[in-house]
Amino acid sequence: MRISARRSSPFDLLAETEKGTRFDVILLDVIMPGETGIDAATEIRKFDRNVKIIFLTSSSEYAVQSYSVEAFYYQLKPICKEAFFSLMDSVISACKKGAGQQPCAQMQKRH
Repeated sequence: MRISARRSSPFDLLAETEKGTRFDVILLDVIMPGETGIDAATEIRKFDRNVKIIFLTSSSEYAVQSYSVEAFYYQLKPICKEAFFSLMDSVISACKKGAGQQPCAQMQKRH
């Protein structure tokens, strides 16, 4: 499984996506410097329709908009450990289904 490593800004993530870097899962906050997570996800979707986007945020304000970018999940903070692990199990299962049961262990770029 390839998960986006932490980026200092949504613009760094968008630049990588535009260059062809692909991830299986991207965890985004909605409230970020420069633009919203919804705006970033909209741009990401122009280049990658398959990535699972999960919003982890303290704001319920954009929950409905997350459907427009086909978010995998919209999780409000604070997040209890059990709920987070359950969410990760769910997204790993979805990735395995989409990848023909390939192992999901690596955290690296998907090209």
